[in-house]
Formats: sequence, structure tokens, C-alpha cells
Amino acid sequence: DLIAADGMAAYSDLFFTGFGKDFFKYFGFDANKMPMMKTYKVGGLEVFFNGYILSQTELNASINTDMSLAFLAIVFTTLYLAFHTGSIFVSLISIWQIVFSLPVALFVYRLILQ
Repeated sequence: DLIAADGMAAYSDLFFTGFGKDFFKYFGFDANKMPMMKTYKVGGLEVFFNGYILSQTELNASINTDMSLAFLAIVFTTLYLAFHTGSIFVSLISIWQIVFSLPVALFVYRLILQ
């Protein structure tokens, strides 16, 4: 499957850089919205976007966005703590404690509470 997926990725790159731009423009594709979340209609023709490569592209975009937001939340929280405590060291140790408490919480939840 990995070899097939890599081969498909090359075809999808070719599609999205060449023909795909005109195709999406024709159907009114909005680059800020997920194409799988909308039905595109031109006249009597309806187009539904689906497929492995498109799903993976959407998933990767969502993960990248979510990771960026998580990183910004950590940075904001660290700066907020540093502002209120007056110490960057205390704020960094606090964030470190929060991050390292997550595996412990998962362990307690999965093995003890279930």
C-alpha cells in the first residue's frame, strides 16, 4: 500500500499543480474550505470529491492547523504565566508539568478507570 500511495501521490501532485487548478476554478472551489464537505454543482452536473489522496491531504491540513493552534496555546500560556509570576523559569516548569501529566492521566484513565 505504501508503494501504491507514493505512486498515487505523484499523480495527485501532477493533478493539483496542472489540470486541478482549472478544474477547481470551474466548479467554484474555495481553497479555504474542504472540498469533501461540499457538493459542487454546475448546471445539472454534481461533483463529489472523495478518495484516499484527497482524504490524506485534508487530514494532513487539519493536523497541521491543529498542531499550530496547540503550539500557539502553549506559547500564550507560557507568556501569560511568565507575566503573572514574573519568572520565565516558573512558567516553563509549569508547562513542563502540564505536558508530562498527560501520559499519567491517560494511564489512570485507561488502566484504572476502565
